[in-house]
Order: sequence, then C-alpha cells, then structure tokens
Amino acid sequence: IYVKEGKFVETAYPTSILYDYSEKEISIDVESDKEEYQPGEWVTLDIQTKDSDGELYPAEVNISVVDEAYFNLYSQSVDILGAIYAGNYGTGIMSEFNSSNHTGNIYGFGGAEGGGPEGDYYLRSDLKDTAIFETIKTDINGNGGMTFKLPDNLTSWRITYQGINDKMEAKSSFFNISSKLPFYISTISSDYYLTSDNPSISIRVFGDEAVKGSKVSYKIVLVNEEINDRKEFNQEGVIGEFTNLSLGILEKGQYTIKLFADNGKYNDALEEKFVVVDSCLLYTSPSPRDRTRSRMPSSA
Repeated sequence: IYVKEGKFVETAYPTSILYDYSEKEISIDVESDKEEYQPGEWVTLDIQTKDSDGELYPAEVNISVVDEAYFNLYSQSVDILGAIYAGNYGTGIMSEFNSSNHTGNIYGFGGAEGGGPEGDYYLRSDLKDTAIFETIKTDINGNGGMTFKLPDNLTSWRITYQGINDKMEAKSSFFNISSKLPFYISTISSDYYLTSDNPSISIRVFGDEAVKGSKVSYKIVLVNEEINDRKEFNQEGVIGEFTNLSLGILEKGQYTIKLFADNGKYNDALEEKFVVVDSCLLYTSPSPRDRTRSRMPSSA
C-alpha cells in the first residue's frame, strides 16, 4: 500500500501490455546481381536502408548466406524486432504483500507470450554450409553493398539479412539464390573406410544436359596424402545409371579423390576426402591398479 492525500491506497497488480512494435520496422532492400549462379562464382549484393518514416537512413546490416539444406535439419527463425521489443519487463517493485485481503482473492503475476585434361575442368572442392557471415554499415544516404564468392555446393542459398539503426528501428528477412550446373557429377561414398575393406564408390551424373541413356566417361584420381601414392582409374558409364568402381584394398591414411565426368560437350569435376583406419572402435583404457592390496579400512 501507499499513502495518497491522507488515504491508504492498495497498489495495483502488474498486468501484461503488448507493444505493437511494427512502427519500429525499417525498410531494407537487398538485391543480388543475378538469381542463378554457378559454383565458385562471385555474388554482388546491393543494399539500401530507410528508417521507419521511409526516408533514406544509415543502418548496420548483417548478411548470412547458408545452404538451404542446412535448414531442413535445423530450422531458423529470425525476428530482430521481436528480439528487441517483445520481451517482458518488470515493474521495478522487488516485493509486495497484503496484511489482509477482504476480497478473498489470491493474486498472481501473469506473463505474455512473445512471438579432358584435368586443367580443362573446374574442380569443385570448396564445399561448406556457410558462404559468408558479415556485417556492413550503409552510408549516410542508406546505400551499401558487398561481394562474396560462392562455395562449390550445388544448392539453393538462403540470404538472411537483419539490420538496425541508431533509433533502435530494425527489420529482418531473407531470400534465396541458386547455384546450378547443366551437367554435374554425384557420388555415393563414405568418409571412413577400414584397412580390411575393399571399398567402392558409386558415380552418377545429373543435370538438364545429362541425357539419359547416353555415354559418359569417368576418370578417378586417388591420392594417399601421407605417402603421396597416386592411382588413376578410367571407366565408361551410361547417364541415368550408377557406375560402381572398386578402389581396391587401401592402406591406412588420409585420401583425396578427384572425380571427373565428360559427355563430350559438358564436364564436371568433384574433389572429396576420406580416411582409412584400422578400426572405428574407440575405447578408454583405465589406469593400472594394484588390486592385491585391500582397500577396506583396517579394524580398530
């Protein structure tokens, strides 16, 4: 309670008030120079920011470019405005109590819910989930941009942007660009093999220019990186079918395998790595103990 004009007044209990923070949303326009790219190609983004009144205004904008396939495993929810303004804030009252309550009600606190030769091929070897994660600041007129190189994944890339200005106005959103090839190689293989295995790799080509039933030539270069031992395999295949190639018994070590496919008009090359080990079993060996001595306390 508190005293007002000589009268005792009971304090009001806190309640939840939802703030419509859409008035704090700014405008961020992010445009790529193309919608479709090839692996390893450079991407240019033009960025323009405006404040909540629609006037050109500087802001800091974070850009992340991530393989869309990643979000099939781990969903993403980006809401920078909600992160800033949707929280619950206390009244500043550390504690309170009533010595008596004539209504008989018990009050609680509520909360709101916030809402050919190898040189003729482009070798795809830079395969990763994230192309870039970077923050830029637009100039006084709200203009900015960035350039980055795509990895070698053939995928849809999600470009997520979230920005904030010095007036605590913000926005977040995303769009996609794609990285494609008309003719590309795909494999079924493992990251690990045993020295007792006789591993094989399955190869196939896909793409708009991979005509089913036509011939394709494969070349595989296998290198043991630890002893610099190189093996080369050549095999003919049919587009639309898997071609299986035995790598033979392999010694323990780190391996790089380069796969080349050519149909006479188009080609593609892919680099992968794997490890050959004696065993995949991991165990912890306890420290030796002297079990001849009793660990029971001696009687008095």
